[in-house]
Amino acid sequence: MFLYRAADRAVGVVSTLLLARLLSPADFGLVAMATAVIAVVELATAFGFDVALIQTRDPSTAHYDTAWTLNILLGVGGCALVAALSWPIATFFSEPRLVAVMLLLGLALFIQGFENSGIVDFRRSMNFEKEFLFLAAKRLAGFVVTLVIALILKSYIALLIGTVAARAVGLGLSYAMQPRRPRFSLSRAHELIHFSKWTLIGNAIIAGLQRAPHFFVGRMLGGYSLGLYVVAADIGGLPTTELAAPINRAAIPGYASLIHDRHELRRTFADISGVVALLALPAGVGLACVAASAVAVLLGEKWVGAVPAVQLLALSGAFVATASNNGAVCVATGKPRLNTLMLAVRLVVLGLLLFVLVPRFGMQGAALAELIGAAASFMLSWTIAIRVLDMPGITPLRIYWRPGIATLGMWGVLHACDAYWMSGLPGDSILALLLRVLLGCAAFGVAIILLWIVAGRPEGPESQLLRRARRALGMQES
Repeated sequence: MFLYRAADRAVGVVSTLLLARLLSPADFGLVAMATAVIAVVELATAFGFDVALIQTRDPSTAHYDTAWTLNILLGVGGCALVAALSWPIATFFSEPRLVAVMLLLGLALFIQGFENSGIVDFRRSMNFEKEFLFLAAKRLAGFVVTLVIALILKSYIALLIGTVAARAVGLGLSYAMQPRRPRFSLSRAHELIHFSKWTLIGNAIIAGLQRAPHFFVGRMLGGYSLGLYVVAADIGGLPTTELAAPINRAAIPGYASLIHDRHELRRTFADISGVVALLALPAGVGLACVAASAVAVLLGEKWVGAVPAVQLLALSGAFVATASNNGAVCVATGKPRLNTLMLAVRLVVLGLLLFVLVPRFGMQGAALAELIGAAASFMLSWTIAIRVLDMPGITPLRIYWRPGIATLGMWGVLHACDAYWMSGLPGDSILALLLRVLLGCAAFGVAIILLWIVAGRPEGPESQLLRRARRALGMQES
């Protein structure tokens, strides 16, 4: 899953960097207006039947057939809803081109609805190699088609056709890689819908979290500012949520298998939370520190206006990533409504702050609203996780104190070097960016190891990573 996520984001970054040179912020903004609506429709109709099949101990053929049938109905319904909304949304944004854009993206929803439900077995059996191949092939197909068409047309049309191509490839692969052949059936509909209703509500809230800033920025500031914000969100969330996502994707079936062993479940949860913190905290803060250089080097001068939003969204991503494991354990233990509650609180805080901050501070106000909402959700998620797993209230402090202090040390080193050493280097220098990244990694690595040694070398993410490193290098355990 890490390999897939790394490959997926590598393709995503390369795609963004190349398309940023070929297309304008206004092109990105136009498509973002449509995808803001599409994402709401897509997530609001995503019951998460795959999670229901994973959580069910011994799903029957009828379960798979029902999930497939329901997904088709949702795909057809989502496509029809997008078509019905195309003209009102075009009027809302005062952009007539959105009608055709939304119709084409609605076709992608229709295609995805027919995917083979049997591919969930890759996750049920924890066969993540096949999961990787399936997801990576879809992503690569969309990237290649998008890039080729962008080179030829230099138009936003490339983004749309690439999306449809990725869904079409995914449809074909789902039947080529999985011998199960589902049939039309609704015999288990009540059971699957009953479990998945909270997942549906949670997905609808996630859609709101992801797209509410786009609606506010697009409506109040226009397509150009929205294009800047969309790219800022993509870059800002890159090193944090993309680290946590593969961990959580693999953790949910793992947690589900440990429901009847509470001690082992608590231990595994603490281990995974520690690993996420060890990766996400320095990644988010580090990106915020080097955001100006990263945007100038990777995207070019026309994207410099996105830098403040990238900094705030990078910090927001650190909170989201560290809290996401808490939601995963709630879903895996059969309490998806608690995960939905966490997301709902974050959405309420975000919505209120968008109303207040966007008119005053523009794009930066939207990013600040996301940061405050993520911080509030982080605190609530730990309160819930402690109760669900019956853990001591001091657990978060035990997990976060070493990576937290090491991250602050890294920030101090980078800040001092920018002020006294690298201030003379040009902002768009690749060398300066690489030096900052390497220095930040070194500062955090040294700090975390020293803190671990001072703490008495306790069992935790540091010791796990060291053991894995020794095995990878063929070294004997000491």
